[in-house]
Amino acid sequence: TNLPGRMAVQYLRELCQSDAFATQGITLLGERLHLKDVKVPVCAIGCETDHIAAWKDSYRGVQGMGSRSKQFILSQSGHIAGIINPPSKKKYGHFTNQDLTLSCDQWQKTADFNSGSWWPSWSAWLTRRSGKKIAARHFSEAERENLPDAPGRYVRL
Repeated sequence: TNLPGRMAVQYLRELCQSDAFATQGITLLGERLHLKDVKVPVCAIGCETDHIAAWKDSYRGVQGMGSRSKQFILSQSGHIAGIINPPSKKKYGHFTNQDLTLSCDQWQKTADFNSGSWWPSWSAWLTRRSGKKIAARHFSEAERENLPDAPGRYVRL
């Protein structure tokens, strides 16, 4: 997991074994957190034959979030291949359905099937929420030398 030991134990016990984040909530730095507290727009990807993060549980997790803007995409294939599926390969399709009130099986049964990678669907979702596209800033050599370490104050400009 490449997590500090204490964090790995909390992650495995509270999030995976007892599903506390979705049920009674978890305490982090003195704050009680619950899945319904997630209010930011969410686009989640599940993979049909994922052996680690079962898509139906992931779907139910998205259903439990408090965000008013939620998207769930179900990619074909498993944990790795379903995610790392660039559009150029024209491999594995994906399902989309805006009605997240449905059961997992009903959601998939009534979903639209889209050929190829889920990446274009995600890109469209991001584009609708990203605002106007602007050109990248250009820094002179002197400006680059004076930039602080990441993430740096330039992130906030």
